[in-house]
Amino acid sequence: MRENRIDSVSNIENNRRNEAGRCAGWKNFSPAKFLSTGQEMLVEIRASLYTARGRMGFVLVLAGIIWGLNEVRGREEPEPFVLAAALMWVAMGFAMLVTLENNKLLYLLPVTRKEFAAMQIRRMMWIFLMILGVMTLFLACMNLKAPLFWKNLFLKAIPFSGAMSIYTIAAIKPVKESPQTGKKIYQLSNVVIILVLVCCFLNFLVFEGFWSILDWIIAVIDYGINIFTVGYLYWKFGCADVYYDEI
Repeated sequence: MRENRIDSVSNIENNRRNEAGRCAGWKNFSPAKFLSTGQEMLVEIRASLYTARGRMGFVLVLAGIIWGLNEVRGREEPEPFVLAAALMWVAMGFAMLVTLENNKLLYLLPVTRKEFAAMQIRRMMWIFLMILGVMTLFLACMNLKAPLFWKNLFLKAIPFSGAMSIYTIAAIKPVKESPQTGKKIYQLSNVVIILVLVCCFLNFLVFEGFWSILDWIIAVIDYGINIFTVGYLYWKFGCADVYYDEI
C-alpha cells in the first residue's frame, strides 16, 4: 500500500511537471514574447550597423531590393531566376544584419534549452516577415491583376520566404570567434537543408498556367517541407551539443 501511494504521488508530480512544461512551451510563443524578440532584433540590427559585417548586410539588402524592383517594375512575368537571385541577396543581407557576430555568446544566455529553441524560432518568424514584406513589395510593383497577385503571394512568396528564413538561421555563427556556423553547431542534416532549398526554388521558378494543378501540388509540398523543417529545427536547437551549460 505504501509503495502504491509513493508511486501515485510520483505520478502526480510528473504530471504536474509535464503540465508546467507544456504551459511554459506555449508561453514561449506568446504574442508578448514574439514582440519582445522583435525589439531585441531591432536593437541588434541598429548595433550591427556599427560593424563591417552589418554594413555589408545592409548594402546587400538594399542592392537586392533595388535589383528586384528594377526587374519587376511594370512587368507581369519577370525573369524568375533574376528575381530569385535578388531575393537571395536580401536574405543574405538580413542574415548578416540580425546577427551580432563576434560581439556576444548566444549560448551564455540564462535560458533553458527549450526557451533558447523557441527564441530561435521566433527570430526565424521575424526574418520570414521581413523577407515576405520585400516580396510583397515586388508583387505590388508588378502589373498583376488581383487574382494573380494573391496566387503568387500564397503559392510562391510565402513558402519561399519561409525557406529563406530557415537558411538565415542555419547560416548564423552563434559562438564568438568560432569558425563553425550554426549549421555545424546544431548538427543540422544536409539532406533537410538541401531539401527545403531545392523545393522552394523549384516552386518559385516553375511557372505553369494560371491556377494550374502543378502549381498547387508543388506549393503544397513546399509548405509541408517548410512546416516539417520548423519542427526539425526546434528539436535540433533544443538538443544542441554546444550550449551555455556545457561550455
